[in-house]
Amino acid sequence: ILRLYLNLEFNRRKDSVSNFLIWAHSFTLTSTATGVAIGVSMLMLVDSRTPGVSVFAAIFVVGLVSANLNHTSSWLPAQAAFTLPATLIPAFRLVVQPGWLPTTIAVVLIIFFVLSIVLGRQQHRRIVGEILLELQNHKLVETLTLERNRARKADESKSRFLAAASHDLRQPIHSINLLLEALKGTKNTSKRKSTEQKLARAVDSLSNLLNSLLDISKLDAGALKANKKTI
Repeated sequence: ILRLYLNLEFNRRKDSVSNFLIWAHSFTLTSTATGVAIGVSMLMLVDSRTPGVSVFAAIFVVGLVSANLNHTSSWLPAQAAFTLPATLIPAFRLVVQPGWLPTTIAVVLIIFFVLSIVLGRQQHRRIVGEILLELQNHKLVETLTLERNRARKADESKSRFLAAASHDLRQPIHSINLLLEALKGTKNTSKRKSTEQKLARAVDSLSNLLNSLLDISKLDAGALKANKKTI
């Protein structure tokens, strides 16, 4: 009942992670008390005069330890604190009793204790691996979300730039059209020369704007790298 209460409190409280060691020690103490209670209770059942009851007690201990393996292997000290008294106390009682059956059951319990510790460590590594994988996935999701937001901001900035650039591009194109029309109706050499110079400046302005757009496109594509210098 106490272990169940601690589990419920751990899941309910928001400060459980920050006070992890306190909860871990509490879990270890309750696991120890539970293991000792099981081991001591088995002492009353283990008797060489009733071999059937001894076999039943051993099977009962094996079942309890196996059932608690997934629960206690998340914290190895708690798993050892529960498994050791629950299995070795009745095993010690069986060893000192006469006959081959109690000794056999005791050996089986000792072997089962060793296997439980080994399996508990394997289960612990699996649990830790799953937790680390979940944390990595969570971090990856955060990174992808951040990159997505950056990409959206870049697209918005690019859209605003293209909207402004399209307005700037239309101005020299419009000027070129007006100057071409002026050239068609101009026979005066001086005026024609002045118009041609204005037309050349408009073409240069348009060319510079187009080159700027191409440079930005190359930067986005990674074809150009910025050369940062301190000024």
